[in-house]
Amino acid sequence: MTESNDRTELREAGARLAEELGLPVPSGAPGLDAFALEAGFGSLLADPVLAPADRMVAVLSALAQKDRQGAVAAHIRPAVKAGLEAREIREIFVQCGLYGGLTMAAHALNTLNAQLGYPDREEEDARDLAALEADGRATMQKLHGERAETGYAAPGNAGSAGLYRIAILYGYGVIWRRPGLSHRRRMIVALASMAVLGLHDTLAKFAASARAMGLTPAEIAAAIAQTAPYAGFPPALNALGRLADVLAEPED
Repeated sequence: MTESNDRTELREAGARLAEELGLPVPSGAPGLDAFALEAGFGSLLADPVLAPADRMVAVLSALAQKDRQGAVAAHIRPAVKAGLEAREIREIFVQCGLYGGLTMAAHALNTLNAQLGYPDREEEDARDLAALEADGRATMQKLHGERAETGYAAPGNAGSAGLYRIAILYGYGVIWRRPGLSHRRRMIVALASMAVLGLHDTLAKFAASARAMGLTPAEIAAAIAQTAPYAGFPPALNALGRLADVLAEPED
């Protein structure tokens, strides 16, 4: 996070960023705009640990998971200005559906389509279930390694086995393999979403996988911290607290 002992400096940095990207600044009570500019923009969004486009991935994920469609709409064009393409934003919301549900994802996608228009149709996925499962297990192994079959994902877990197979088929076999968004940014979606939703056990698994795929502890912490102004500081702080061991591991 950007460090400064000067509130004016933080506020000015936040105001410049808000103007550059066209970000809405909350108001309505004395000091709320200053809080947003200093804490939300000057301290977090301006922090160079993550590029602005990566930070907007976390912002859009947080807003989508809270189903705040007015705010989603207000942040789509700033996300484009920050460097995200329309197709990437669409994939962010599709990825969010894995963690927060399909209804929420459909709401966000409808908002996106109203803002930027409907994308071109995609080719129909012609793979059969056997191919989906093979691709899904390969992707799961690539992402998680030995963590792929732990906890609710353990093969011997009779309670979750049926549902988790569906997650393998369509989560890893389809969504994680969709074009339009890199695995790095899909991982940021996952980290931000799980922090907002309070899915701490799953978050710990994905944070370890994020390390394995090249995200640094500072980048993981930044992706989660970026959700705080949009989904609350306590959920972000609790999530970061649960990741103390992963974030404390030395960088490669």
